[in-house]
Amino acid sequence: MPDDSPHLDVVPAILAKSVSEFERRVAQVRPYVHKIQLDVMDGRFVPNITIGPDHINEIDMDFLLEAHLMVRRPEDYIDRFEKNTYMIIPHIESLIHVGDSIDQIKSDGFKVGIALNPPTPASEIVDYISKIDQVLVMTVHPGFSGQGFIPEMLPKIREIRKLSQTIDIAVDGGINAHTAYDCGKAGANSFAAASSIFAAPDIRQAVSDILEAGKKGWAARNRHGR
Repeated sequence: MPDDSPHLDVVPAILAKSVSEFERRVAQVRPYVHKIQLDVMDGRFVPNITIGPDHINEIDMDFLLEAHLMVRRPEDYIDRFEKNTYMIIPHIESLIHVGDSIDQIKSDGFKVGIALNPPTPASEIVDYISKIDQVLVMTVHPGFSGQGFIPEMLPKIREIRKLSQTIDIAVDGGINAHTAYDCGKAGANSFAAASSIFAAPDIRQAVSDILEAGKKGWAARNRHGR
């Protein structure tokens, strides 16, 4: 019987205020991962301001990039991505017409993710889960790197996994080897991490530790029943 379980991976999350900072971060992780997450911030939805699509379009890259839109009006950003990006992930809290935005992203040729802030319940994506490729569960409040993981997000991950056994569920915020295990056991399969990777003395080992912990959590989930 074929295994239709989602692929498990680690995705370094990059918050960069300049192209040079972005390229430096990319160079640090390039040997160990096949995709990254760019945090796009407008200073309104979250306090920080980062580089955005116009900068990314000018960079030559040889791997996959997810654009996580932590912005007030994601509709104004979607059409500005031209290359390098394979998935666009707006926040459901800032979308005016969720279904229309999903259709717009798809028509532009991108995969679609939807991000949920900690207070937003899983029920908000029930009507859209069959139309998207990923749900990104924020396990910290968005906007700053280095925050502590919010364990109350684990039931939300379990609830989303009950809605779909095949959709990618990503977690973002406070992710390290310990929390990746818990998230994997709850049903997450993609682990976005920033400080636990970039502040590590050995980046290769940090990526490996998170992935192995996530796999162990996923295996424990399967042993104990879904």
